[in-house]
Amino acid sequence: MIVSVLITQISISMIYRTARFVWNEQRAFWVGIAALLYVPFYQYALFLYNDTPGACGAALLIYCYIRLRQESNMCKKMIWAAVIGVLGAVVLHIKIITFIVFIALVIDELLRDKIKVIVMLGGVIVFFFVAGYQLMEIPVKAVFQIEESEVNRYEFPNTHYIMMMLNTSGGFKQEDVDYTWSFDSYEEKREANIQRIKERLADRGVLGTIKHILYTKQLRTWADSCIAGDNYVSRTPIRENSFSQQLFSMNGDWHWICLLYTWIVHIMLLAGILLSSILSFQKKIEEQKMLIGRIAVFGVFLFLSLWECNSRYLFTVMPVIILVASDGIFLLSDRIAEDEKETFAHRIIPVRGITGGGGSSMRVPITKQKSFGLDISLALKGIAIAMMLFHHLFRNGLGAHERYDIVYFPFPETNIRNIATVFKICVALFTFISGYGLYLNYKKTKLCAFRWVLQRIVKLLSSYWFVLILCWGILSILNGYPQNKYFGDGFYRGVTNMFVEFLGCANLLRTPTINDVWWYMSAAVIYIVMLPFIVAQEDKLLLLLPVTAILPRILGIGYQGGTSAYSFLFMFLVGVLCAKYDLVNRWLCFKQDKILFKFLAELLLVIIGYKFYRKIPLELFWEYHFGLYPLLVIFFAVEFLCFLPVVGKIFSFLGKYSANIFYIHSFFIMFSGFIYELPYFLISYIVLMGISLGGSVLIEALKEVFGYNKKLFGGG
Repeated sequence: MIVSVLITQISISMIYRTARFVWNEQRAFWVGIAALLYVPFYQYALFLYNDTPGACGAALLIYCYIRLRQESNMCKKMIWAAVIGVLGAVVLHIKIITFIVFIALVIDELLRDKIKVIVMLGGVIVFFFVAGYQLMEIPVKAVFQIEESEVNRYEFPNTHYIMMMLNTSGGFKQEDVDYTWSFDSYEEKREANIQRIKERLADRGVLGTIKHILYTKQLRTWADSCIAGDNYVSRTPIRENSFSQQLFSMNGDWHWICLLYTWIVHIMLLAGILLSSILSFQKKIEEQKMLIGRIAVFGVFLFLSLWECNSRYLFTVMPVIILVASDGIFLLSDRIAEDEKETFAHRIIPVRGITGGGGSSMRVPITKQKSFGLDISLALKGIAIAMMLFHHLFRNGLGAHERYDIVYFPFPETNIRNIATVFKICVALFTFISGYGLYLNYKKTKLCAFRWVLQRIVKLLSSYWFVLILCWGILSILNGYPQNKYFGDGFYRGVTNMFVEFLGCANLLRTPTINDVWWYMSAAVIYIVMLPFIVAQEDKLLLLLPVTAILPRILGIGYQGGTSAYSFLFMFLVGVLCAKYDLVNRWLCFKQDKILFKFLAELLLVIIGYKFYRKIPLELFWEYHFGLYPLLVIFFAVEFLCFLPVVGKIFSFLGKYSANIFYIHSFFIMFSGFIYELPYFLISYIVLMGISLGGSVLIEALKEVFGYNKKLFGGG
């Protein structure tokens, strides 16, 4: 264990030293901290296997290559090339996956240098690689004196690992080992493996095999934040029931705390790799500091896609992954810094002399302040409606998951369903916007409270009425669904049910509805009616928030459910509070000079908040699920999504049609099973969004044709 710990510390040191040469001292410090706090390093350091030496080899290889790249003296370059050649021979004996880093640096060298330099350095690397490999073979053969007959009997052919790649998990299975072992000679093993490979390929077919490689195997490889370290340390803990065992072992009582941290880090690593790839795409090769790292990561991806896989295998290239992810984060930081420079416009003002005569001019910077206005609120509505469709398609508790074979590659199905369930916060986002907008509108109106309430309710329901009547007509012709829903208890009760639905109060009065999603119409009506009373007590608004939370608990009525206006009243009051004190704009102005730190801090809080959302019982603290956490998401989304040039425009466009999408999207889920029959979950989502958006645009066009808005509001 001591040797493994020392090797791990060398790996961490090499990561830091490499970062110093690639970036600067300050950035290297943060990369070093990230490596030092990477939990799997300590989980694998507890035992000596080829994982920790392999990771050390990867760290040394990339360090030596960076030194070679930055060295100007050709003699010193050749010395580094010789060291790299020897290291390549060493890592080939230790771990084949680490050797991918060696191949990556050779490819990087071929892409960067001139032919003459490539020949010289390449020749040195190859010579010392071959010489080093042959020299290492001498002690290996001396220690492991294996007869040819033993090799023929015991050695497993490469086909064995490809065969294991095609089993149900894509990784190690004892049954496959026993199968290969059952044959006497090397050739018999190989032939048996090839036959089993053909059988498995035939059983799955082309599409099934592609799904297996790109979904099942990638989950097993990349979807473990501890890269199986918590599994291995749980097998033979040194001290049973110790704090470290409870925290770091996969069956420990406190392991969820460890996972909370490791998943945040793991997501940042994967996001960093993606950012590094995207933000380096248009750069020249000589400007790409971590091209070797990205080549290595891509090589590992390909290798583990076609070979027996295990998330543990990523450990040996983790130094490279940390450096590539750091590169992505630093590139994003630089891009944000460039964008911040563009927030300063300049105007020319004259500088006159004392007598008022001619003078010079000067450039004065003017800061362009971000502001939570109409466009941004539309973008926030767009985000909310995007969440809503995802929530209604994939949330937990849907029978669709059992009836349809939905593909979620490259994500675990459980994670996608959990995220979709958390997207219930979309209702809180709409509620916040309602509270914010209604407060500002009421404060500037000259109407009395009664007339204002009446006007707002008519304005709310007018768009709803058009869609409602349209749905009544279409569904009555297609399948008689409205008649079945409303008139089950007789004609007069049916007419009453239709009238209540027309007023948007079906959920409030507990009458039948043709669309359960429309429950929010009752909540919206209630909030409009309540607003004047809230404004009358706005000086006591900070007191109303805790009262709203305490009251149902004192009365013993508890959580009212996910379709109750009261469950979201806390968030409505938060929206009013933010409008009254201009809290969103104040937050946008806060710490703009440290925008990267602010982004990372908010992102971290959103991720941690998500974990707590999953942990805290809804019935215990629904104000967190439908109030505090959605508010955190709102602040992050407004500042870092809604103002993005392309993304913000897309969400604003969705927000413009969000009401109609809200009204009609669930009908496509209810009556169109093909949504779930599509081959991929994102395709299902995009198709649902597309037809809902198309239907919304069509509804607005019909309103124009019939002059609906003009007749109702006189063109307003």
